[in-house]
Amino acid sequence: MVRFEESDSKTPAAENRHASKTEKFTVMLNQTNANKARQLALNNKIDKKPYATLSAIIDHGLMLALKELEN
Repeated sequence: MVRFEESDSKTPAAENRHASKTEKFTVMLNQTNANKARQLALNNKIDKKPYATLSAIIDHGLMLALKELEN
């Protein structure tokens, strides 16, 4: 679940930019994981290897996190 917090007007601009990137990444990661889980469930792979599937979703999310942080 994504939780957004309102920024304080006294917060430096750099922190506001960082928060925006973090929120954007969190939303993107949640959407990607949900789509990946739906796809795997449709393929019935989730019943065969639930732990491997979860690991693949987490690995995919970590790769996206690294790409987003590089930008």
